[in-house]
Amino acid sequence: MKNRLSLFFVASTLSIAIGATAQARPAKCLLEVQGKTFIDGSCEFHTLSSNDGSFQITGANGMHFAYLYVEGDGKASAYWNGEIGENRAHDPLGTLTRDGACWSNTTAKLCAW
Repeated sequence: MKNRLSLFFVASTLSIAIGATAQARPAKCLLEVQGKTFIDGSCEFHTLSSNDGSFQITGANGMHFAYLYVEGDGKASAYWNGEIGENRAHDPLGTLTRDGACWSNTTAKLCAW
């Protein structure tokens, strides 16, 4: 019985922690790829990690989204879903550098405010 209670406590704590980081909040976002704007304005912002700043943005219409994974030293890697309505972020945006609320390189810019 004690082992079951311990397992329940661990599972409950993990569930709460995952739920806390998976919670979306409204934000203003920008996603530009190769000079074309795909998200500009209202979006949903999801924190992916509470300790490194990684996040996901999803456009208001849900058709485009991007993931940004902070690697440290002001660098991050990012991916997006590319085609309208694609449900996986398979298209790499490359290594991006931070400038305030934005991350960018020569072909992509991803911002969240």
